[in-house]
Amino acid sequence: MKYFIYLMITTIIISGCNGKGKGELSNPRLKECIIKSYKYNFGELDSVINGITVIEYDSLENDIETIQKDKFGTITFIRKVDYKYYPDGKLHELVIYDKTSNPIAKYVSYYDSNGVKFKEEETHINYEKEYDNLDFQTTYFKYKDSLLIEEKVSPSNVRRTYTYNKDKLLIEDRSYYDGRLGWATTYKYDPHGNRIFESHSDVGDNFRNTRLYKYDELNRQIEEISLDENGHQVFRMTSLYGSNNRKTEGMDYGPMDEPRSFSKYTYVFK
Repeated sequence: MKYFIYLMITTIIISGCNGKGKGELSNPRLKECIIKSYKYNFGELDSVINGITVIEYDSLENDIETIQKDKFGTITFIRKVDYKYYPDGKLHELVIYDKTSNPIAKYVSYYDSNGVKFKEEETHINYEKEYDNLDFQTTYFKYKDSLLIEEKVSPSNVRRTYTYNKDKLLIEDRSYYDGRLGWATTYKYDPHGNRIFESHSDVGDNFRNTRLYKYDELNRQIEEISLDENGHQVFRMTSLYGSNNRKTEGMDYGPMDEPRSFSKYTYVFK
């Protein structure tokens, strides 16, 4: 549960810098994204910059380095990623490094003769794990009609299943631990295939979280609202876009819809 949410948050931060929607434009190629974040005190904009994040990309627009600095310019976080590919361009190996350039995690992907990934090996190196004590685990993938329908993780005995609608859009995602249902997520979409509803339920903790999404006429996400099990707002995030469908501004609001932070995105192209 916690591990899943951490991954989702990480993904949002990284892909949010790229900010591309369904009508994405690949040129000019992105080199860097600089995020300047401002904080609010009791709804009033603080004049002090809360921090700066710089994300650098390779020629395929994979993030290869993320550097975060606080308002004093002190580096607080560094994440480097190295990618290796098979001759046909499919990702073979991904290695994550810490701020001292020591590897902390490695992911190796394997494909069958049809180019479909059937196995991924995950190795943790010099890494203080918060959620489990596994240094190595393997994930096996099962497909039907070119859609991923099942993942099995060994030796942790975790299984995830995926269900799709007639348009091949994911509508349910379930996770089982030692054969028991741990959590389930359901999804709904608009006529354009944009995800507009997401409901996450944790069976063990009797926890439910719902997220609602809105899009503009170009199918770019402009709003995300998170609701707790009672339907009360947890946070609300809004986005504005500029050229190349890339995000230029982001606003974060709290439970009472009070502004909490504002982020401005600047892009550097090759």
